[in-house]
Amino acid sequence: MKMVLRQFASCLDVAFKLLFRGGKSLVIMMMFPIAGVAIVIAVAGDNVYHLQTATKSVAFLLMCTCIWGGLFNSVQVVVKQRTVLQADLAAGLYPVAFTLANAIVQFLLCAFQSAVLCLCFPGIALVYDARPPSSGALIGGPGGVYWEYYITFLLLFYASDALGMVVSTLMKSAETATSVTPYILIVELVFCGMLFELKGILNKISYGMISRWGMEALGTTSDLNCLPLKDPKEQDENSSSGGAAGGASGEPSASPSPSVSDDDAMPSGDPSALGDAADAAGAANPDAAAAADPSALAAAKPKLPDDLSYCPAGMKDEMLDGGGFKYSDDYLYNDWHIAKAWIILGCSALALFVIADLLVHRFKNTNNLGRE
Repeated sequence: MKMVLRQFASCLDVAFKLLFRGGKSLVIMMMFPIAGVAIVIAVAGDNVYHLQTATKSVAFLLMCTCIWGGLFNSVQVVVKQRTVLQADLAAGLYPVAFTLANAIVQFLLCAFQSAVLCLCFPGIALVYDARPPSSGALIGGPGGVYWEYYITFLLLFYASDALGMVVSTLMKSAETATSVTPYILIVELVFCGMLFELKGILNKISYGMISRWGMEALGTTSDLNCLPLKDPKEQDENSSSGGAAGGASGEPSASPSPSVSDDDAMPSGDPSALGDAADAAGAANPDAAAAADPSALAAAKPKLPDDLSYCPAGMKDEMLDGGGFKYSDDYLYNDWHIAKAWIILGCSALALFVIADLLVHRFKNTNNLGRE
């Protein structure tokens, strides 16, 4: 045990030195979250945290920054030390000491990058006067929502970092590892569930993607599915302009003839006639009838699929008076939803580092150092 601890301390020292001597690589790793902050602020727009589409775009960009940055952090960590590592393993180095030391260094790097990425929120508030929800889904109180974002960023960075470590152990050159990384990112983005509506086996595959759980966590904290698709004020203005246009089009109004009195125009003494008139009015304007009758409006809701664990494309809340309908408890994001996403991301990072450690073990059995 003492030998393992001594080797771990030595590997930790080497990992820190290699990180800070990275030169251009270190600069790029530091620039990833800064570039992400600048891009998010540039494209956020005035409707972020007010409309669903703008908020979803910001969450998507943040998720992309975390995954791309995490992959780049570690995709060359092992492959650059391949020959030296094989020699050290042959001399008695325990692989777990190497893997654990690099996992700790990468965690600290991801923690710093996540903190930098959180600077996008004061930037959005300064430029667009828009802020996230006042309270987090799981962490309440002042600042709770920002702690939720930070934890999600950290888990996304770290899980992607662990995935990059696995890729680094599988490649035989740094150039190959770097060229493979964009393809991994593309797969993650396709299966995140925001670019395309995933059905059947594709939806099942997405459950194994880091991006999906990252989007679920970000969507939960952003209260994504309770935001309207369109600004209710714009809808009211369009309705008003439509009514005005209809009145100005020259069509005759439906006013009673001067020769007919108001009493003669209304059916009198016959309740069935009154009911028929109301039915006719409802048939002529079903939206108005539905708005007047909440039960009719609820019955007119589109039937949604059973799998509503997160917001799928095209299955958003219909809005009434600026508020979202509650189709079911499973459809709305809640505290357990974000906790589940965090647990899955954390377990994914742990499992990927264990896989990386197992892959490092095979270097020990290599007879010819530098090649297998």
